[in-house]
Amino acid sequence: MTVPGGAGFPEGARRATGGEPGRNDRGRFSSRRKMEAVLRLLRGEALDAVSRELGVTAGTLSGWGEAFLAGGQTSLKSRPADEQCCHAMEDARGCGRRRSKR
Repeated sequence: MTVPGGAGFPEGARRATGGEPGRNDRGRFSSRRKMEAVLRLLRGEALDAVSRELGVTAGTLSGWGEAFLAGGQTSLKSRPADEQCCHAMEDARGCGRRRSKR
């Protein structure tokens, strides 16, 4: 279906230049926009209200929140992930420890 006077664009279609701020032309949200949505939830706004306003499912919004919190948890670890990985691999192979040949 086309909108009268809509130059042949399907109903509900968005132009690349006229979409919602923070979304690209394919309807994807920027990381900054996702973070802002998650922070709204953490401040106490209702999940259904935020998801309805942004036009995303509650499940999608919840997923953003879980990813955001997991990223925060990772950044608080005392050892960088790469360093942890290397030490775990060394321990598994027995490397990193000097053995005396006595």
